[in-house]
Amino acid sequence: MNVQRTPLNSLCIYLGVLALTGLSISLYTYYVNIKLESGEDYTAACDISEHVSCSKVFKSQYSKGLGIFAEDSFFYTSNSLYGIPFYIMMMILAFSTSRLFNKFLFASLVLSNLLSVYFAYLLYFVIQNLCVACVAIYIVNALSLLTLYKKLKLLNMLKIKNN
Repeated sequence: MNVQRTPLNSLCIYLGVLALTGLSISLYTYYVNIKLESGEDYTAACDISEHVSCSKVFKSQYSKGLGIFAEDSFFYTSNSLYGIPFYIMMMILAFSTSRLFNKFLFASLVLSNLLSVYFAYLLYFVIQNLCVACVAIYIVNALSLLTLYKKLKLLNMLKIKNN
């Protein structure tokens, strides 16, 4: 099978790889959360030093419910559980050429990047720690937004060219 390598295909593949990366990081952080909550003596791979520690961040009050929902809220769950369905959705929509679906994904990525800025603020100024997994997610979100922006521009150009 010979698949033609076009700029649009390349952007779709890159977006799919970013979604898979985001999903993998979200699954890993969920695993770390489960281990930490179990009470076992567990050291995460992303615990590098006292000030570079995912565990310290995941034990903070901001690690659940996006740091804004109360403990008795339905939405008070591990933040990584928000990432898992998000990146699955992104993986599915990454290969769509529907402008509507891509605009929906773009709006979702804008929101996820705003959340990344909020969480980066909390990391640096409030928790005063560096979480490698968290920063990796911020990078995935930023690169995904840039890639999708390029994809939308290309889809618009193709629509104009085909009219």
